[in-house]
Amino acid sequence: MEKALTTSDIQNLAADTPPGNTSLRVLTYNTYYVFNRGTEEANGINFVKSQNADVVALQELTDISHSKLRGLAQG
Repeated sequence: MEKALTTSDIQNLAADTPPGNTSLRVLTYNTYYVFNRGTEEANGINFVKSQNADVVALQELTDISHSKLRGLAQG
């Protein structure tokens, strides 16, 4: 199982941010009908990727393995 980010992890990420870049794009996305029901999966994946978010929070993501999710993200 993947581990959650700690406060220290987030601080380290912030330390690596280029000077002058003060924005953080956060996307929260309810995936229930897209990923778990298998409808319009490609559209959902394309939408998430098109947002160019720094942090993505996927809601109602059940019945999907870490390896499949990783493959979707990299695909």
